[in-house]
Amino acid sequence: MGGGGLLAGVGTALRLARPGVRIVAVEPEGCPALDASLRQGAPASVECSTLCDGVAVPYMTEEMFPILAELVDEVRLISEDDVRSTIRRLALENHVVVEGAGALATAAAAAEPASTQGPSVALLSGGSIDAEVLAGIVGGA
Repeated sequence: MGGGGLLAGVGTALRLARPGVRIVAVEPEGCPALDASLRQGAPASVECSTLCDGVAVPYMTEEMFPILAELVDEVRLISEDDVRSTIRRLALENHVVVEGAGALATAAAAAEPASTQGPSVALLSGGSIDAEVLAGIVGGA
């Protein structure tokens, strides 16, 4: 979840294909604009500090809020530590390089208890991570 366009498009298509599907938005704890907006019942602005620069949008627009409020069933907030460990795991175990924003959905899915997991899709997008940042994460720093 950043500005909401990708979530709105993919979520709407999924809902049309399978009306009962649950749409879970995922945001970094350091930039929870959708979560704050849904709690407030109107577009909100938040402080924003996160490794997930691809979704570091500190506000919800008037245009996107009603679409996402209707579409999203749940918002999950992911810690920076979980983002880093997911980037590391995806790189080392799956040979997939993602930036912080790209790791969010997988981090949320991995945090789901096995007893409540069902069929799921985690959208991985964005590989524009700084090489030094990636090296530090993969190296365990």
